[in-house]
Amino acid sequence: MDHWPTRELPRFVFVKLEDRRIDLAIRRGYPGAVGDLDRFLARARSVRPPPSSLPLRDALAEALVQHSLGATDIGPLPGDRNALLRQPPFHTSPTALRAVATLG
Repeated sequence: MDHWPTRELPRFVFVKLEDRRIDLAIRRGYPGAVGDLDRFLARARSVRPPPSSLPLRDALAEALVQHSLGATDIGPLPGDRNALLRQPPFHTSPTALRAVATLG
């Protein structure tokens, strides 16, 4: 982990991806909770800033947060010449971690 810009970055990426994995498991295991979960996640997404309004590194981190909250179409980011969000699979830990870390 010494080669990452901060020691917290790998943990941040893992936690956000784990949040999404748990939400999907709840959705599969408890179908009766899906409506409440959807309302909660929609509310949580509604107070987040648009990733396109942030500097690229922050925008990538915000895109990961919004993915963890169930966002499906985050859209392109200004200044993202490498189309990092469109490189599949952004939702996997190594890809997301590389995308955020490459921006220093």
